[in-house]
Amino acid sequence: MNSKGIGTKKLTSIISLIMTVIFLSILLPTNLIKAEEKSDSMSVEKVLNSEMYNKFNNEILNNESSIKYTTDNNKGTWPVNWEYGNVSNKNKINKSVYGKNQPLEYNEGYLTKKAYTTDEDNVFNINLKIQGKKNEALKKDVVFLLDNSNSMLTNNRALKIKEEIKNVMDKLKAKNTRYALVTYASTILDGRHYHLIDRSIGNNQYTVYDLYTSNQCHLNFTSNIQEIYNKIPSTVPNQRNNPYAGGTFTQEGLLKAIELLKNSNADEKIIIHLTDGLPTFSFLLKEFGGNKKAIFDYNTNYNGIGVRGLGTSYFFDTKTQKPYIYSREEVYSALNRSKNKYEAIWNNGFPTTLEAENIKNENPDINIYTIGVELKKEVYKWDDYRQYYNAEGTVELPEIRKFLESISSSPAEAFVNENVDDIDEIINKIIDKINKSINNGTVIDPMGDMVDIVKGGEFSDKDYKLTASNNKLLEGVKVGYNEKNRQIVLTGLNLGENEWVELNYKVRLNTSNPDFNGNFWYQANKRTVLNPNNKEPNVFRDFVIPSVTGKRPSIEVKLKKISSETSKPLANSEFELYNSINEKLGSFTTKENGEVSLGYLQEGDYKLKEINPPKGYILSKDFINFKVKNGKAIQDENEVEFITVSNIPNSIRIKKTDDSKLESDAKFLSGAKFELNKVNDQKFKPLVKETDDKGEIEFKEIEPGTYYLKEVLAPNGYEQIKEDIGPIVVDNTGVVTIPWDKLKSNDVEKWNNQEIIRIKNKKLKSAIYIDKVDAINPEIKLSGAKFSLYTNDENYKNNKKLVRNGINYYLISEKLSNDKGRLEWENLNSGEEYKYLIQETEAPKGYTVSGKEILFHFKDNIALIDNENDVKALASINGQVISIKNAKIYKLPSSGGIGVYPFLLIGTLCMALSLIYSFNSKFSNKKK
Repeated sequence: MNSKGIGTKKLTSIISLIMTVIFLSILLPTNLIKAEEKSDSMSVEKVLNSEMYNKFNNEILNNESSIKYTTDNNKGTWPVNWEYGNVSNKNKINKSVYGKNQPLEYNEGYLTKKAYTTDEDNVFNINLKIQGKKNEALKKDVVFLLDNSNSMLTNNRALKIKEEIKNVMDKLKAKNTRYALVTYASTILDGRHYHLIDRSIGNNQYTVYDLYTSNQCHLNFTSNIQEIYNKIPSTVPNQRNNPYAGGTFTQEGLLKAIELLKNSNADEKIIIHLTDGLPTFSFLLKEFGGNKKAIFDYNTNYNGIGVRGLGTSYFFDTKTQKPYIYSREEVYSALNRSKNKYEAIWNNGFPTTLEAENIKNENPDINIYTIGVELKKEVYKWDDYRQYYNAEGTVELPEIRKFLESISSSPAEAFVNENVDDIDEIINKIIDKINKSINNGTVIDPMGDMVDIVKGGEFSDKDYKLTASNNKLLEGVKVGYNEKNRQIVLTGLNLGENEWVELNYKVRLNTSNPDFNGNFWYQANKRTVLNPNNKEPNVFRDFVIPSVTGKRPSIEVKLKKISSETSKPLANSEFELYNSINEKLGSFTTKENGEVSLGYLQEGDYKLKEINPPKGYILSKDFINFKVKNGKAIQDENEVEFITVSNIPNSIRIKKTDDSKLESDAKFLSGAKFELNKVNDQKFKPLVKETDDKGEIEFKEIEPGTYYLKEVLAPNGYEQIKEDIGPIVVDNTGVVTIPWDKLKSNDVEKWNNQEIIRIKNKKLKSAIYIDKVDAINPEIKLSGAKFSLYTNDENYKNNKKLVRNGINYYLISEKLSNDKGRLEWENLNSGEEYKYLIQETEAPKGYTVSGKEILFHFKDNIALIDNENDVKALASINGQVISIKNAKIYKLPSSGGIGVYPFLLIGTLCMALSLIYSFNSKFSNKKK
């Protein structure tokens, strides 16, 4: 192998690694995302589908509140124990009241709700505040679930985690807190008998390990911290002579921890799970999906098939060549009930996430915190002997994070630690959560019957303000709005002693409601509650409900008239204004800026009718509807500064083509100029425009009057139309009327059945004349010269073709010059697009053929030579006449010598003498 090359073994490793990444990218998302999607994250969407939210809307919302601080919605009055909110300096009409003696105190914290007036008519600020307490009174049972797999030896993790667990117990130290310890690796490390069977699928089964584990568990709850501490291992199974017990059976560990807590009568049940990797064992999954509990085979007896995995790999064997062989445990299938078919189970993670889902669904009162210890993306070398990758080296960190979230109560309870020495920060976060009185709390805040939330379109963070005593408290807090129920939902509240979150938003009295009464006090909200802990869906704490009052407003409404094409303001547009019962309220004319005030209007529905449009624009025939609501002008369901009305400019449109009968065959003609003239208006300046590449002209914004069109310049190569085209009438509504019956002729018609004037031009016909003359004396005319005329016009297409400069020329005809030396071709198409070629094929008798071809075209009925430099010695042009010169053929004269005959005679004589001499010589030799 070349020292600079890549060896076969190295290349194979690289390819294997690439194939592994591709394979995993296909497999991982399918299994892990399923579990993540079903995690118990307290998002707004999940709250809206929760048991707690349904209970509130179906039972709590319409029941009488436990507090008596609400106004009487039937009478519009309030009890004496109320106080006024602020009064705006600008707005003296609106008022708000709220209950005294706030905040209200509950076991979990303090609740406050108030309403304040604003400078805007009938708009109020709602202030809602939630404050937590120190959570000491509740009984707590805490299970430490500890992964003690062999990988915990790395970086001395086992010993460091032992000290961290003691740290947790010290910080949670209280009379009402008890602890238990479940330590697991390949099984629960409680001193039980343990066996490991390799190749448990198939006929080749054999025992790898069959011994007892060490006892590293404390399976009874105790308040004695030292008892728990003494059981926590500082070593791993490999160091305790149990090497084959050092796998990771996460599923079995979770089941054992839940078993302990199911028998607990504590107010709070907590699992703190510490692990440094993905599971390498799982129970056999038999059925899943279909919104039912996943079913497993928990048979762990000797030769049983309930346990999957060998403890060395996250993945199962796919029976393909490496790098796809991850362990000697084969992939198997389980029934997906939602699809009614069996699907492959590729790894130990998917069954574990489904088990966690079972646990969470059956035990919603248990909080599960998970800490992933030193989870980094590591690349392990291929082990040719064992033929698998290490589990930690086969999955990207984001996928490991998803797995941890799926086995926690929610993503907020899953933590990833990069260095075991820094784990104290995560521990403090968990302790902080446990000590808080409000955990994953939710506020449901419905709008009152006569108020609407103020928001700009779809509800967003621009529609409210969220603050806290510490900004970190806002991490994970979400604010949403349920359009159907008209309720604000605030989720993810975690508050302890002296910690608070405050929500501010605006509401507006619905003064456009026919039942609105300006002398009535309306509840700003319906019954508003806090659910302090998502694990207790039946617990609700009431807020005070403030009340507000206001008056129907009136506002100045302005109209703005614009062009629909350019949005420029349009003056002198006349309108009439009507109310909802068709009473005329006034007439209005827009000013130079296109605006006009419609006056001060009270809430209600209105409509505008345009009477006269701006000059050059078409009248808007439809009514323009708008309304005044909540102190705003509303047009097309949007709050607007102006009621905007746009007009379409009128126009006269022209389509310039050749005289083809069918529109599909028509050729568009550019370069034609037209003039638009107004009848009987000497002040009117004629409008002149030129057709573009599409043969189009559009005269826009034409004032009322009668008009005629005149073609002042025809397209090149076409005849000009002499007659005026019209009359075209623009009436006072801006509508353009084209008298098609009067215009109908061979030259003018309707284009494409639209209000577009098609004006057709005929091709301009030209002629070319060839004068054949003597090169020395042009007065001598030469007859009998034969010429061929060619053109690029495809109408002459035939097999007699010349190609010059990439252009095809087709023969038109051949002609001879007459006794006056002339040839004539008439009825030729004019225009620069038509090219011609003249070729002399026979010269007059006694003259040479002119070897040059002449290229020309017509412009304005005059012939122009295109290759003038090449033929200027040969030809000249005057209008439509081309003079072509020919030179005579001259014979050389005789020089007067004796000719060649004497020389021929002498030569013949010499040849005869030579033959005689040769013959005599041969004869003399024979005699001798």
